[in-house]
Amino acid sequence: MRTKTAVLLCAMAACASAQGWTQFSIGKAGAGRTSFSREGLRSEGTPLVNIIWRAYGIPQSRTVGPDWIYTERYAITALVANPADFQRLMQNEMEKRFHLSEHHEVRDVPAYIMRAIPGQDQKREQPCTDADTSKKGLSSLGGGAMTTTGLADQLSTMLGRPVINETGIKGTFDICLQWAGGQAPAALRDRLGLELEASKANVEVLVVDHVEKLQVEL
Repeated sequence: MRTKTAVLLCAMAACASAQGWTQFSIGKAGAGRTSFSREGLRSEGTPLVNIIWRAYGIPQSRTVGPDWIYTERYAITALVANPADFQRLMQNEMEKRFHLSEHHEVRDVPAYIMRAIPGQDQKREQPCTDADTSKKGLSSLGGGAMTTTGLADQLSTMLGRPVINETGIKGTFDICLQWAGGQAPAALRDRLGLELEASKANVEVLVVDHVEKLQVEL
């Protein structure tokens, strides 16, 4: 009897470990901010396409699906102890809760190529100051310990096109990029020494074949 109990407890512990979340909840969206970290995401209300982005690693600008995934919002907390587990766990949640199925393909699409400007210092360390964060009416992106590929992914979401990172810059940096109106390319050039060139590129696209809205309690 003791042996059977020990086996059962071991199986339960293995199941809990396989689940892998330190925190997970999803429900009706409210008004509030979204934060991303190496451990996952926490949002009071984010479009489903942003959750798909985090689950599959394909930015919004390279995700093709029904129109409602760009507007239907959910409050979600999804945190893991080991960042390497996040995508696998989040994909499982998308399949289980939203009945999502997808496939990947390569398409030739309008894009931007992000390059370092020759002869110009790439001022990569640009952390936000209190004065920056108090400014109103500005668009912004960035974060701590960010790679240039992460910067390109954020830009692609805001600009609505894939941004291909060809800077050749390695490492992680504290980046705070802010601009008014449509001045993102100018801010990128003046603050970080990088430029965007309009082009076309063969890129991997995530195609959502099927997805259903999650019924959440009010």
